[in-house]
Amino acid sequence: QDETVYSVAVDPTKITSANAATLATDLDSTPTKMRARYDPGAKQPVHLLTITQAAYATARSDFIALQSAGVIQVTEIVGRVYPFGSDAAAVTGYVNAVQDSDLLQDASHYYESTDTKGREGIEAWAETTLRPVKGGELDIIDTTSGEPAFTIARRSPAAGADVRTTISAQLQQAAVTQIGKETKAGSAVALDPASGEVLVLASSPMYNPNDFSIGFSDNESVRFNALLPQSPYLDRAVAGQYPIGSLMKVTSLAAALENGIGADHVFDCTGSFLIPGQAHPSIDDSPHGHGDITEVTGLAESCDVVFWTIGVTLNSQNPNLLPNMAKTFGYGSLTHIVGLPDGTEQPGLVPDAAWLKQFNGGDWAPVDAANLAIGQGFFTATPLQIAVVSGAVANGGTRWQPRLVTSIVGPDGAAIATYAATALGKLAVSSDHLAVMQAAMVDVTTMPGATSYGTWNGFPALVAAKTGTAQTSTPIPDALYMCYSPASPLSGPPVKAKIAASAVVEYSGFGDAFAQPVTRAILTAYLAPSGS
Repeated sequence: QDETVYSVAVDPTKITSANAATLATDLDSTPTKMRARYDPGAKQPVHLLTITQAAYATARSDFIALQSAGVIQVTEIVGRVYPFGSDAAAVTGYVNAVQDSDLLQDASHYYESTDTKGREGIEAWAETTLRPVKGGELDIIDTTSGEPAFTIARRSPAAGADVRTTISAQLQQAAVTQIGKETKAGSAVALDPASGEVLVLASSPMYNPNDFSIGFSDNESVRFNALLPQSPYLDRAVAGQYPIGSLMKVTSLAAALENGIGADHVFDCTGSFLIPGQAHPSIDDSPHGHGDITEVTGLAESCDVVFWTIGVTLNSQNPNLLPNMAKTFGYGSLTHIVGLPDGTEQPGLVPDAAWLKQFNGGDWAPVDAANLAIGQGFFTATPLQIAVVSGAVANGGTRWQPRLVTSIVGPDGAAIATYAATALGKLAVSSDHLAVMQAAMVDVTTMPGATSYGTWNGFPALVAAKTGTAQTSTPIPDALYMCYSPASPLSGPPVKAKIAASAVVEYSGFGDAFAQPVTRAILTAYLAPSGS
């Protein structure tokens, strides 16, 4: 939002060591760093920093005393302020000063060197509607008097439009706070399964957009530089592309059911599986095996042997069966999320025989199908895609285009643009088979021995879920989770799911231990009696 901010200037001829220390504390600096901002021999006040209303309120008594002593000057100006800072930066993006390249590329001749421009997120997506209408007057000037002799045209300035988002600040902050507790980089997405409205789009760590629009304090510069190795500019929720591990088993289950491997088919899990063409067997996470097990129970207990077998079996029928099913789930394609500029979102990758031949120079083999069935190998997806899949399973099979924005409204309150719910497609799964998938995801949280059994104890609604633990290039795996709630009980009347979510916590460990708490924090904020 645009609001009053405060420009603080210092008179170098009047500052002392004592009030320099006070001012440094108030401006999130140190006396040494603050002095580096101005020439001690300057005869005129020198701008130090622009601060928000909140920062000014904290330091107000100090500023009044320093102003009275003539040490500083405080001027009210209008600036772009982000009340939720880095918590919502994956949504808002940021603005900063117009660059020479912007002026060269500005065919509309709108920008001046003193303007700011949206760089990421909604700020960039809606730049031309968020920016104000500039006022001005075109006159014929009397060269004798220098006064206007005739006005050709006149336009009054006007405020820019407002963008109405779908984000819940309460849920967004719950997600970011929980990711922070995990002390790892991560992301989370939550949406309404019935409409695609995005309730959470969180990525951490993230830059603070106030630093770009108002200015970096000295200490904030240090903190930001420390974040750079963790890619704070990467919106992991839509651009992080990950192997999703066992989350893929939901899709593999759908492919099995649709291609003749029934829900009552019994697999023999001895704890290992020899993939055709491999010299050594692959070992399940349960090396002693799960015994006789169906694919439904195999999903709940995340049995790799079951899904390696499914991948190899489907591959023997047709190598495209599983990749094509993954594509109908939206993997490997952009969701075209409403509210983010083109180029922000990444599509992930669904490998198949044609892709492997073209881009990797190899021939598709049973091991590739087995890896795909458990979300490893070349396969990658984004947290946004995972949340869309979770929502589609929850709502009966429709993949809704995710929306961060519902409308753009002009200063007069009239809608300039609206964005209605739009279906991207349907899961290629019959209603009977989808019901099996839903029941299997309920088993994940309710069946003894399941990967998420007991972790939702005390939650006020039934949760359907899937855990994921994906191998990475390091010894520490990524933790992943997908879920929706309320889920329909295994017996009794169905209920309508209100929220679907996904989370990824990088290089952390098991999905249920590190990613599930992030989704739980979101669902708790939404479904608990105090929530919305």
